[in-house]
Amino acid sequence: MNPSFSSPRFFNPLMLWVDVALTTNEMLLSAGSVIQMRTERMAKAGLSPNEVDLAEFVQRHDAAVVLYDIAIPYDENWRALQERRAAPALATTPFVVTTTNQRALEGVVGPTDAVEIIGKPYDLHRIVEAVRRAAGRQARHAQ
Repeated sequence: MNPSFSSPRFFNPLMLWVDVALTTNEMLLSAGSVIQMRTERMAKAGLSPNEVDLAEFVQRHDAAVVLYDIAIPYDENWRALQERRAAPALATTPFVVTTTNQRALEGVVGPTDAVEIIGKPYDLHRIVEAVRRAAGRQARHAQ
């Protein structure tokens, strides 16, 4: 008989429960410390990206175009878009704006060049063409 299976602890239900409880507690504490370490930077930075985050994003991804969706509440999300557009790191990067209700968006912010996406699956061709046009304008502007 295998010595590890002959231990009274292996067949004692109370000891098995205690072992599982201690192991579970240890795993929860370990997972909690990992989550804390990985989310500490996000908690310090806040919910909205700052100038450093945007500059890092642009440098890391070398984005030729930013695809930006405007959802409800339109006024707050429109202001967030304007802040992103005005950021030094994105000041020369063209944006393609999408929304699911262009009429409601324009009722709040006025006329826009937003691409309206209604339902799924949406027309990817329209989005791809809008991104290509914006990238083409960016390439001509860079020359």
